[in-house]
Amino acid sequence: MALTFSFTTPIYLKFFKPDWVSPASLAEMAHIGEEVGYDEIAVFDHFLEPPEWQPSYATNSYDPMPLLGFLAAHTSEIGIASATINIPYRHPAVMANELATIDKLSGGRLCIGLAAGYLAEEYDTLALDFANRGAIADEYLAAMIELWTNEYASFSGEYVNFNEVKLASFPVQQPHPEVWIHGGNLRALRRAISYGTGWGPIVGPGLSSDTGSTDFTIGSTDADTTDDPYAELVQALGQEHPGVHVPHSKTYTWMEEVLEREREAIEARDEPLGLWLNFRVDKSTVGEANAMIEEQVERGATKLSVGINAENLEDHNATLRAIGEQVLPNWR
Repeated sequence: MALTFSFTTPIYLKFFKPDWVSPASLAEMAHIGEEVGYDEIAVFDHFLEPPEWQPSYATNSYDPMPLLGFLAAHTSEIGIASATINIPYRHPAVMANELATIDKLSGGRLCIGLAAGYLAEEYDTLALDFANRGAIADEYLAAMIELWTNEYASFSGEYVNFNEVKLASFPVQQPHPEVWIHGGNLRALRRAISYGTGWGPIVGPGLSSDTGSTDFTIGSTDADTTDDPYAELVQALGQEHPGVHVPHSKTYTWMEEVLEREREAIEARDEPLGLWLNFRVDKSTVGEANAMIEEQVERGATKLSVGINAENLEDHNATLRAIGEQVLPNWR
């Protein structure tokens, strides 16, 4: 599996400024990424902003579906990726058709990244079952695959049912675009093994080291995950200390342990399981990027997401360009 590189749109960063995500700014980023050789540009999926995100993370999260279409329309070759779309937020038939439409209109450039989500506020707003989101995500994903791979599809489950229905749009990529499963828990890994091209655990230099650095509110793991001591600990703490913050990202040691634990299932797959990791740079650390990439490749990364810290749009785009021109050619 060839190593590929994506960069993420700066829709919620510590140093975010509103002009960073104007239509003109997003189009410019997409043009730079395509020009200097990134494989994909990736977007996220949030529609609410919890109060605790302010002022640390000012946000402006466009809905991923129209944003993917916008980026596809402003480019011709670079892949477009959902770093994460939260599966339970949309009915699987609607989401399957939306993603197939984007793949078709982009000429087969879509890469699908999916997760179960972690913001209870978003689930509450949608009147969805936060506690069982992992089970819902599993079923919705299975239903979408049925819709993509059958002219007339049927599905019978606890959360979704349909009989002999046909999507209005089918993806260009067959049987469907790559599906990457994100999530820092055992259930997400098992979801990736069963349905995905690869797994994206929430680990990476600058985001979380083996000591952890990024916080989130207790209760925001995939709560119905089974056999995951970390999730069980978070749930136990949450009962005693609601609202307490704990490390969001797992350690690399944890990642290696769960991959080893599931090795038999991974090796039984028809195709190797990809691993989507990340690294973060700013204008002063571009020279360290090759070492960061090498570290992640040694861990098994097959896809890397480049996160950029910057205090203004000019520095962001200059760093984006520098990585593409000075670093990526070393890995081709």
